[in-house]
Amino acid sequence: MTPLGHGGIEPVRWSAGSGFPREIVTPGAYRLGLSEDVHATLRKYCDMKGITARARCLTVGGGSLDAGMDVAASIGGNNWYIQRHSSHDQSNLQWISPADEEAHQDLLQALSVSGFDRVLRSVGEHFHFGGLAVYQISFITVSKCSDGRLHYDVSKTGNRAFNIIIPLRLAENSSPELEIQAENSSPE
Repeated sequence: MTPLGHGGIEPVRWSAGSGFPREIVTPGAYRLGLSEDVHATLRKYCDMKGITARARCLTVGGGSLDAGMDVAASIGGNNWYIQRHSSHDQSNLQWISPADEEAHQDLLQALSVSGFDRVLRSVGEHFHFGGLAVYQISFITVSKCSDGRLHYDVSKTGNRAFNIIIPLRLAENSSPELEIQAENSSPE
């Protein structure tokens, strides 16, 4: 796949192999071009705030939450919410989210410093939006998964609500993995 410039946006296209045309099979899935500054700034933010250390504890340090558990935590001077969904018993997937407006704004500021505003502007222009709102930001942490589970956070919005996934750290010697299903395979 050809890398996109910072702020670039295009539909995800799939190919059946070499020589086959690349087709859009999931109309609501897009690639966003991110500069290394976005990744580096968010990694630095997580390191400085203690989020990286907490994520390591949750995944490889023996501090994983039990399935269905959630806790409030003070991390790096802000209030955070850590949750493990009850149906994620085949993985140790957990997420760390701002628990109040102060933590939310602090994280939005880090995104702004990284240049992510330009990416959001591109999304708004691409879809002809008059404005954008950020409903939730989370750091997802997972180190093992024996059985993935496809799910929807949002659906039937007419491309008016999105999940934006920014990989910060990936397992060494492991290829990135993200499952996206074709529009016609949706259960809804």
